[in-house]
Amino acid sequence: MQKIGIYQHYWGPMGGGQRFVGFIAQILAEKHAVEILHHDPTFDVQKFSEGMELDLSQVAFRCLPRPERPDWNTSNPYRRLKAEVDFCREFSEPYDVFLESGDLPPIFNHAKKGVLLVHFPLVSFDEFHGHDLPPWKKQGFFQRFLKNRYQKLEWRCRFSSYHRYLCNSRFTRGWCQRRWGIFPQILNPPLRNSIHPMEKEPMILALGAFAHVNHKRQDVLIETFRRFYDQFGSQLENAGMRWKFRFVGACKNIEEDQRFVEKLRQQAAGYPIEFLLNANGEQLLESLGTAVCLWHAMGYGIDELQNPGKTEHFGMIATESMAAATIPMVFHAGGLPEIIHHGRDGFLWSTPEELIQQTRDLLWNPARLKEMQHAAVENARSYGDAAFRLRLWEVLKGIVE
Repeated sequence: MQKIGIYQHYWGPMGGGQRFVGFIAQILAEKHAVEILHHDPTFDVQKFSEGMELDLSQVAFRCLPRPERPDWNTSNPYRRLKAEVDFCREFSEPYDVFLESGDLPPIFNHAKKGVLLVHFPLVSFDEFHGHDLPPWKKQGFFQRFLKNRYQKLEWRCRFSSYHRYLCNSRFTRGWCQRRWGIFPQILNPPLRNSIHPMEKEPMILALGAFAHVNHKRQDVLIETFRRFYDQFGSQLENAGMRWKFRFVGACKNIEEDQRFVEKLRQQAAGYPIEFLLNANGEQLLESLGTAVCLWHAMGYGIDELQNPGKTEHFGMIATESMAAATIPMVFHAGGLPEIIHHGRDGFLWSTPEELIQQTRDLLWNPARLKEMQHAAVENARSYGDAAFRLRLWEVLKGIVE
């Protein structure tokens, strides 16, 4: 039996990334002594386990003070490197295997074996070291040259302290290569067992948090549905179907986000558009199970090469939608094209006009809709618990025995 430490610096609101890591802990704890390291003294393990549909009864939890990186007051590169290596040493040193999960360059690993699970590399080598900031640019050429050589050495040492790299998609792996110089193995996040098809209602669904930064682009979906309804709403009603659009997502109780939701409500006025904020698990599953199709616009209007972090890095929203036999219609960006087989178990769109046409074609063809629903559920099975377990042990072979 090995002693395994799993560290993720941010646990925050419960989401797909948190369940991803929690399920890894659950599986490894079946054979090994597993601890989850975190920084929240109020972390409610029972609430987290129930909300994420996990059994963490065999997992221990270790709360540590959140570290603050000091300003190393030395110009000696060897002392600086030693100080960097020793930073947070106590996090990993007690373990046979240390797994760090996150989206920033990791701390140095001191366990016998280290595993780095990357959700997405948010910053590059240059960004991490502030090469785009005025203080760096004001330094002379020779000074920048020497510092850059040291930083590259430290960077290599940091990542080489880990023995296995993992990530969630080919999209993420490509950016890991570009930004961090590593080539991870792919471990797709798992589905929840509770998601399943229900009796369908004439409803289009959109899932995603309501935040004033508008990364889910709910405004685009409202405008697109308005256009869809103006063109085809009367035909659908004449056929005896009153279609509606439902938004489901979390919304923080802060002024900017509340104003954003109010603006969306005003944009939706006069159309059959519902808003279900901060839904509980039962409401989420009911919405997902009864909707006919799911619209998703994250990444729309974004230059993917300039801002890849603003797209779906994997796209669990698509796998969950397919598991519910709800046809995903998602913007063609990020990791989503890896999941969806366009025209077979979902659709990829690049313009609102394409989304409208795809929806119209699907709703007017019940036979094709039924065929795609069956294909979607079949595809979703490849992301289920059993498949994830097999893949996890495969990618950890030689690290976790």
